[in-house]
Amino acid sequence: MHEFRFPDALYWTTGPYDGLISFDAPDEETVDALMLELNSSGRVRTQTMRALDRAAFSVVLDKAKKG
Repeated sequence: MHEFRFPDALYWTTGPYDGLISFDAPDEETVDALMLELNSSGRVRTQTMRALDRAAFSVVLDKAKKG
């Protein structure tokens, strides 16, 4: 069983995607495992995107400046 809180938000969308589901998981590996499990049924296709708040993105920017 995967540890995640599901969903934080659910939106139906227009355009190339039918919807967006936002949830939290303890790490990226948990998300990857969940997406593999969902996709293995053949009934859904998923695309993941990592979303960062201002503080988390500031850390990324700081690392990019040092690199």
